Amino acid sequence: MAWVVMLTSPSGDRFYGEAIDRDGIRYRCASTAQAEAFKTKSDAEESFYYFRFMRALDGYQLEAVEI
Repeated sequence: MAWVVMLTSPSGDRFYGEAIDRDGIRYRCASTAQAEAFKTKSDAEESFYYFRFMRALDGYQLEAVEI
């Protein structure tokens, strides 16, 4: 199984984390099919650091989930 990062907005909307882009930024997407897949939960959790750079994602809860 693979792991993805689930982002939950302050209003309860759920999104998933995309792969890091060439500028070192991560964004959100609507489905797990578009999300970056990680081999382990700890690998997914290590990516949280990069999501915190995105001001638009302030207040979002991050969670590594298995798909």
